[in-house]
Amino acid sequence: MRACHGAAATGGPGFPSLVDAAWLWGGDAETVMETLRVGINAQHPDTRWAQMLAFGRDGILSRGEIRSVAGYVQSLSGAEVAPEVLETGTTVFADNCASCHGADGRGNTDLGAPNLTDDFWIYGGDAASIYRTIWDGRQGVMPSWEERLSHADRKMLTVYLQELAGEGAP
Repeated sequence: MRACHGAAATGGPGFPSLVDAAWLWGGDAETVMETLRVGINAQHPDTRWAQMLAFGRDGILSRGEIRSVAGYVQSLSGAEVAPEVLETGTTVFADNCASCHGADGRGNTDLGAPNLTDDFWIYGGDAASIYRTIWDGRQGVMPSWEERLSHADRKMLTVYLQELAGEGAP
């Protein structure tokens, strides 16, 4: 955990914080235990799979559409955005992003799609970081810990993580 999420478990670019309430797959004890067991985009046969499309790199959206939807995404967490950017971005989001992030941008823990309406950003919430995420896509990886940690150790780690996140013990 320390190597990826940091000594204080606050994460960093590409690694989510484990001390906030922004859990991609859900923060209840059972879900955390399962994520530790199978990993994310890992080699485990039951791994959780998540991949954001590379909308720009793969030619799905134009640079202008990406700029507009990036502005719209920033507006979801309170940033001021020009009305013309917001109008175009709203449409691009509805057509390309809502299927994973939800029509309201609040994410979907069944898909590991983050909530875009809060201030928790794995790769950064500034315009350039959001643009790059939309352009290149994202596919985070977390190893499976099933073969490295016993069931009891994974359970203790789950309790510890929930305490860090203020969730309380399971």
